[in-house]
Amino acid sequence: MASGFVLKARHLISQQTLDLVANTIKAMLLKDTYSHVNTRDFVGDASGFAASECDATGYTGGFGGVDRQELDSKAANRDDGNVRIEFDCADETWVALGGVTNNTLGGVGIIKEITSDALSPCICFDDTNDVTTNGGDIIYAPNAEGYAQM
Repeated sequence: MASGFVLKARHLISQQTLDLVANTIKAMLLKDTYSHVNTRDFVGDASGFAASECDATGYTGGFGGVDRQELDSKAANRDDGNVRIEFDCADETWVALGGVTNNTLGGVGIIKEITSDALSPCICFDDTNDVTTNGGDIIYAPNAEGYAQM
């Protein structure tokens, strides 16, 4: 799978209705069964982020779920050498996931929750190394060049 921005997010950024630094932006864990498509607009779309969200023991997902974690220390950095903007954040940790019910996780969905999954835009997908939950912590550490580039 490939990481990258969703077209909907690019459109919202161009309309100045999505600010990846000022807005509340969240990360959700996705199973390795998720297949990324850059034209998937909303979290609740068929075969979208919500359909592949983690459901391991200790993870409470779904709209407003406490394990859709708000990104901290968000930044948009200009990279002149690569002619792009890099969006970054602090590492996120999910504590004690799995054990009884486990998932193989394959990536992180970056979203902006609005009033329901049907209306919450997908921002990007960050394809990570697969990891299987086992009751331990899951740490999402974005690439040194950010979780997404534009």
